[in-house]
Amino acid sequence: MSYWGEMWSLICALLWASAVILFRIAVRGIPAVEMSLFKNAFALILFALTLLIIPEFEESRSLPLKHVLWLMLSGCIGIAIGDTLFMYSLNILGAGRNAIISCLFSPFVMILSLLFLNESFSFFQGVGFILILCGILLAVYQKSTDTLSARDKIIGTLVGMVSILCMATGMVTTKPLLND
Repeated sequence: MSYWGEMWSLICALLWASAVILFRIAVRGIPAVEMSLFKNAFALILFALTLLIIPEFEESRSLPLKHVLWLMLSGCIGIAIGDTLFMYSLNILGAGRNAIISCLFSPFVMILSLLFLNESFSFFQGVGFILILCGILLAVYQKSTDTLSARDKIIGTLVGMVSILCMATGMVTTKPLLND
């Protein structure tokens, strides 16, 4: 099949949208820090079990300490901090607005890749970048009929943006290690 990347991208988007809705249901009444700690502890246990079961992961035991520490730092930024801020923003804004803010992930990855990985992008990728930003602006600046205060919208949006930036930073910082 010649469209594997596109297919997996669509599946990833569907899974992320489903996860955001499920997170929204799960976080009602639960503080973001506690929810994030529970989710990350549960994921860490499952990840450790996976490492024990799958023989291909035995190679990871020989990673240099510098790489392990770098992966831990990127995990703390992208998962621990990013997810906690995401849950906080989700509690304030809800799933719909948070899904719009999550669209900033690709532009943030592009900017960070340009700055720190010296990557370049094509004209069409630049056009896609601008289209994403315009779509986000159009979605955010539409008149709303809900009762969310302006203060909560601003705080939720800023926290959500920082959470997506943390997630993008965590991902981009692991790229040099993956090349090794």
